[in-house]
Amino acid sequence: MADNTAKLFEPDALMPEQFFAGLGKEAGATNERSLMLAILRDAVERVRVDIELRGIATAFVGSTFTLAELRAVYEAVWGVHLDGANFRRSILAEEGWVIPTGRRARPGASGGKPAELYRAGRMWQQGGGPIRFPQGSEKRKGTK
Repeated sequence: MADNTAKLFEPDALMPEQFFAGLGKEAGATNERSLMLAILRDAVERVRVDIELRGIATAFVGSTFTLAELRAVYEAVWGVHLDGANFRRSILAEEGWVIPTGRRARPGASGGKPAELYRAGRMWQQGGGPIRFPQGSEKRKGTK
């Protein structure tokens, strides 16, 4: 019975020492930083996948947004440049992804016509998204 109770007190979480031993890293002053970076890399990779498969892009913009702001989310997460005209066409091609609010953003410092504001449509709740990672593009920033 003593053997069974000893298992009750075993940790159910991976300790940093166990994490780094698995990676073959030596213990040292940079272990905490390395762990934080590993967690951050995992989180970013999860967002990279989820932005395409689960349609979470609008979680990174306000309740109303411009298409340029939405495109900037994809570009930042994927580390690629997306053509503005093609992005707009893809978002607006199928009804239900974005809904025009009838309002415009404040004009920028450089002037020009203010961008139209949108809000997220119901299609985002169904998962997926209207934009797919460009297959023929260069490698994502920050990946090997």
